[in-house]
Amino acid sequence: HTKIVLAIQPMFLLYCQNNTNEIIKAYELRMDGHTEEAINVLSKIIRSDSTNALAYFELARSLENDKKIDHIIKALDYDSKNLKYRFYLANLHMLEAYKAMKTNNKELITKNLNLCTETLKNILAIKPDCRESLLFLIDIYGSIPEDMGGNVDMAKTYLKTLKSVDLLYAAQGELILKSKEPDFDIVNHWKTYIDTNGESNEALVKLGKAYLMTDNKVKAKKCFAKVINRDPEQVILHLDVARAHLYKAMRGGDK
Repeated sequence: HTKIVLAIQPMFLLYCQNNTNEIIKAYELRMDGHTEEAINVLSKIIRSDSTNALAYFELARSLENDKKIDHIIKALDYDSKNLKYRFYLANLHMLEAYKAMKTNNKELITKNLNLCTETLKNILAIKPDCRESLLFLIDIYGSIPEDMGGNVDMAKTYLKTLKSVDLLYAAQGELILKSKEPDFDIVNHWKTYIDTNGESNEALVKLGKAYLMTDNKVKAKKCFAKVINRDPEQVILHLDVARAHLYKAMRGGDK
């Protein structure tokens, strides 16, 4: 029996590797705009390997219909602790909540927001310091009206936890809660953060984008220039400035 198992094992590993290669191929097809071909590749994998969580995940990302949630749930059936899958599911529930907001369907809004927050809390049960999930919960509880499930006190509780995890993410959480204040100054918010915590590239990008939001493109360029000087791969930040010029021109502000 041992000899049979040892003989089968290399074949099984090769089979798994082939499927992984096919999933990568499907991902590349999707990224190149060949969505239908990607779906066909993934469907074929699932027909021969019905417990392949990664194939279900990639299929969920490839589909553009209400089956997305069904397939990400399938992925979690076979890889229940995968945080990437859970976070993707939370985003899908949030998307459904936004759709319901357009038609003011409060029952569907509440249902999907509850599913979203429940999914995020499940992530925190596995990884209590997941900063993305903490920030997402702050955004939901701090931004949504109370009659739809908003809860500022709950948002503040998650913010307190986030402050012990990641100060930059916590500053984003504070921004969410303070942005409703009439005298809130987004530029001053990020300048204060930098004065307190140092001039990291991430903070400079936040400050630069805050300058763009307040139509100060000159100072935005200075922030971005510092970042690009340290990390040339961040040259894409020039696009943010270009977009700001374009949007202003479209509004008739630039001659």
